[in-house]
Amino acid sequence: MEGTRAQIVELLRQRGKATVDDLTRVLDLAPATVRRHLDVLQRDGQIALETVRRATGRPHYVFTLTQTGRHLLPGHYIGVAGRLISELLALRPVDTRGKDGRGVALLAFERMGAAVLQACERRVTASKLPDRLRQAVDALADGGIVVEAAARRGGYLLRVRDCPCRLAQSTRQGACRQAESLLGSLLRTQIRREPNEEGDVCAYFVLEAEENPGTPAKGGA
Repeated sequence: MEGTRAQIVELLRQRGKATVDDLTRVLDLAPATVRRHLDVLQRDGQIALETVRRATGRPHYVFTLTQTGRHLLPGHYIGVAGRLISELLALRPVDTRGKDGRGVALLAFERMGAAVLQACERRVTASKLPDRLRQAVDALADGGIVVEAAARRGGYLLRVRDCPCRLAQSTRQGACRQAESLLGSLLRTQIRREPNEEGDVCAYFVLEAEENPGTPAKGGA
């Protein structure tokens, strides 16, 4: 894919939606140039145009990725899928005995989560939650899981776009509980799942509190 269009696709993945003005500012390109790239992406079915009605004034137009567009992002999404496939291939007959397909998928998610946690734990060593959160976001990104963190009253909102949980819709609830447990263990604080209207995003709220009682601290930042 041409460089500018790849940038647009990546920006839409990160933000969820964007206007022509948004993209013009970030890419530092003329609006007409941005529109030409958007026309090509829309023609190819990779982005969609949404109309947002306002109380007053003209409608607001935003662009979002389609499923076809998301398939253009092999990096993190395929990296996580590959990790999950590796865990499935490593399962032995004794591991899957008595389990149906859903049970096997949940076991693979559990083992993938344990492997991700083990790989990230040694990098999340800060004593303060904001610092641990930054370390965790960086470590998870290197492992193929992109987490967006934003400060909120009483804590932080984490949004996992292209969440691995959506790779297997039939096991999504169980997989999301495992992701919640993984994040809680990594950050050493309380996590709760948050409702979210975007089907490809899982959201979690990190409570801004001290470490769970009995959990030893891991050294300074």
